[in-house]
Amino acid sequence: MARTGFDERLAANVAHRRRHLAADATADSSGRGASGSEAGTHWTAVVGQAFWRAGRSTGLTVRGETLDDTDGFATGTSQTLRSLTISPWYFYREAQEGVFSNVEFTDFRLPAFSIRPALRIDHSSQPVFETKGGTLKQSNLTALVELVFVF
Repeated sequence: MARTGFDERLAANVAHRRRHLAADATADSSGRGASGSEAGTHWTAVVGQAFWRAGRSTGLTVRGETLDDTDGFATGTSQTLRSLTISPWYFYREAQEGVFSNVEFTDFRLPAFSIRPALRIDHSSQPVFETKGGTLKQSNLTALVELVFVF
């Protein structure tokens, strides 16, 4: 089996509040997949994401990811890597007409401008995250703020 994949999206409008769910899963083993995997290697990745539009200009995204890299092919280290990202949104106006103005298969219009702070927690079964002192640890915490403008 070279590569198998799964992609499922669900969107529902309930009482003027929009919820969007998406899930993706990919596995690659004992074959040469699109990533150029060598024979005998195996890795599995799963991603799940949910968005909840809490109000006219606010929303919340939660995203979970896991990568089981048994042979260390994708990352260079045999590990299981898990991540959780929590991101509240503030958005202003809706994007104008165009191919990228809506989320596919939904009536959710992308915002013309958004501010998205995010908190990401990563954890590995091996110490792979480097500290400022040069030592390695198993967990990492990242915080950022994105400003997005659709034109």
